[in-house]
Amino acid sequence: MPCNYASEDFLEMLSEIEPSKVKEREFHFPCMLKLRDGKIVERVICVEDSRGFEGDWWIHPKDVSEVLPSEERLPAALATKLYEAGESGMGYEVFNLKTKEGKEFTCVTHNVVDFPQLPKGVRTSDIAEVFPHTGRDNFGSSDFYDRPPGSTWCYYLKPKTERGGAGQRR
Repeated sequence: MPCNYASEDFLEMLSEIEPSKVKEREFHFPCMLKLRDGKIVERVICVEDSRGFEGDWWIHPKDVSEVLPSEERLPAALATKLYEAGESGMGYEVFNLKTKEGKEFTCVTHNVVDFPQLPKGVRTSDIAEVFPHTGRDNFGSSDFYDRPPGSTWCYYLKPKTERGGAGQRR
């Protein structure tokens, strides 16, 4: 039996975050969370997924007091483009990013692309374009970033409907 039904307040706050489309019915909501104990978690991916137990490696929606935008997340349209391209290799993504000023660099992430490592001084709002599956030849160069910052998961379910089932996925 699922233990992680979200409150209407949580879902309303989450609706303010533009999701990255991972698959047909799977969305990531990269954000920052303020927890009820006052702790701020800067890089979180909220995803609709059932959990049967509470763990210490993911955040329960009942522990969240605020869902806030993250300035560290890749813009949703660009992350979605990478997800649509599929993985570059077994368990990883490699891609080039191009800034609005025309600078290009390579990023490598695990299969989650929403929070890539960026060069010092570059913000995700500076990114203009992504090029999936490019940049492998840059390995070892100063423009190769393969240490994405860690992120945390927040798993939630929409409340049960009057028909007794869980709410529909977005």
